[in-house]
Amino acid sequence: MQAFQVLPMLRSLDALYPDFSHWYVNTVVPGVVLGQDALLLAKDGDQVVGVALGKRTPARPNCAVCASCRHTSTPGSACGSTTG
Repeated sequence: MQAFQVLPMLRSLDALYPDFSHWYVNTVVPGVVLGQDALLLAKDGDQVVGVALGKRTPARPNCAVCASCRHTSTPGSACGSTTG
């Protein structure tokens, strides 16, 4: 399952967002499996270099994006989120 394949890349977010991995495994993965959330991957060949998460339900739309730093135009954190 793609949702678990990207977990190693996303684990570094635990330093910025406490318990991110726990939230991802217990909230995002079930949402993707149930079709409530969307997971889009950016790849460079076979390597995942970016991840976008989104809600499929209008109740609380949000989006989060993370890209491998070597695949961004500026150094540093390439992750962010919005809620609306």
